[in-house]
Amino acid sequence: MTTPTLYIIRHGQTDWNASHRLQGVSDVPLNALGKEQAQQSGRLLADLLKNDGLEPSTLDWHVSPLERTVVTSNLARATFETAIGAMHLDQGLIEISFGEYEGESVPELYASKHEPIQNWLANRWHQRPADGENYGDVAKRLAPLLSSLDRPPVLVSHGGVTRTLRYMLCGAAPEEMLEWLPVQGSVMKISNGTFEAFGE
Repeated sequence: MTTPTLYIIRHGQTDWNASHRLQGVSDVPLNALGKEQAQQSGRLLADLLKNDGLEPSTLDWHVSPLERTVVTSNLARATFETAIGAMHLDQGLIEISFGEYEGESVPELYASKHEPIQNWLANRWHQRPADGENYGDVAKRLAPLLSSLDRPPVLVSHGGVTRTLRYMLCGAAPEEMLEWLPVQGSVMKISNGTFEAFGE
């Protein structure tokens, strides 16, 4: 089954994003900049849908249930001046769980000489931290949503989820995706195996 075009928004900035801490499933709220980025994403999306000849009311919004994504979705949706599709919370879109490493400083993890940390950093597509997930786990929980889509949706989710979508739908190399992080305040589009970003 062919996946329809996806319009993807990553949540706006949180204080943990700003301080480069692993966030995962920790429910950290947007900061002031993050709220502005969410509104910017809404305006970009409205323009993109208009350019693509799509009525906003025909696209359902599938949203991760964490606070930062729900608030991002609500702020983005509020920028539309026309009717928009329904919003659904979807557990499959929640961010990858970093388990025991959640809340840790990313630069400090990379600087660590601790072998288990370095092994995990080098193999996050397959290796799980204690009480956490790998990217293969994320792909498995995204598959039911993708197979259920029969028309273009808006997905409001997270950096790790968007990495996984690019891997699944565009054939992006896992190693490349580990070094890539979608820009907050932008809108991304995956269509026929091609990835585009707007507003970066």
